[in-house]
Amino acid sequence: MTTQHSAPTELKIDGDEARDWPTLVDALRHHARLRPQETVYLFLKDGETESERLTFGELDRRATLAARGLVARGVAGARVLLAYPPGLDFIVAFFAALYAGATAVPAPAANAGRSTYARISGVATDADLAIALTLPDLVEHARKILDETAIKTRGRTVPVTTLPELEARGSTEDLLPEPDPGFMAVLQYTSGSTGTPKGVMISHANIVANQQMIRDRFQHDTETVIVGWIPMFHDMGLIGNMMQPSYVGCRCVLMSP
Repeated sequence: MTTQHSAPTELKIDGDEARDWPTLVDALRHHARLRPQETVYLFLKDGETESERLTFGELDRRATLAARGLVARGVAGARVLLAYPPGLDFIVAFFAALYAGATAVPAPAANAGRSTYARISGVATDADLAIALTLPDLVEHARKILDETAIKTRGRTVPVTTLPELEARGSTEDLLPEPDPGFMAVLQYTSGSTGTPKGVMISHANIVANQQMIRDRFQHDTETVIVGWIPMFHDMGLIGNMMQPSYVGCRCVLMSP
């Protein structure tokens, strides 16, 4: 199939021409200021029934609180494992890591079977993690994997926490760093179905360049609706489905694979 791309036209981005922000953090904060009550993400638990939603304002608020909790834990500039099942908690945790000046390391949920165990163990061995985030009911699963990995590799044990704990701990006294476009925002591990997954270092500037290209070529604007079911630790689920709405300022409907 051949796809023809027309030249980019003027897009409706907050009533102005398409804007380019230095980082994804700057983009989300911009949309949260302008349209705090507008929905950015919805999750359909069975592909049909809405179970969660986030507005721009709520995402910014929760990510800020959790980021302050991360800063209080001393992980600014460090690497944060995100071990979540499909859902919107992953998105809050992802932006919390970026807001805290840390590097997000996406991973599947810690209770998803032997292949997932091997993947998380491999990531933990390679990534030099400072902390892991997951859902409250998956903390023990994640802790078990990370503890066993530490024993096997004679490495240090990675602490596991949750968004509610971080949000409760976050304080206005914990100042958040300004995002650096050259800093590694994401350490993304390849699919690696036949070998050990390898980490790819992605800077804030890399992300923005990709988001601009996606926006311009697909002609996305604030009235676009994106629908996706690819896992958010997967490249397309993360870069296309999850990041693009927070950059452009549109809505995204997500569901489980």
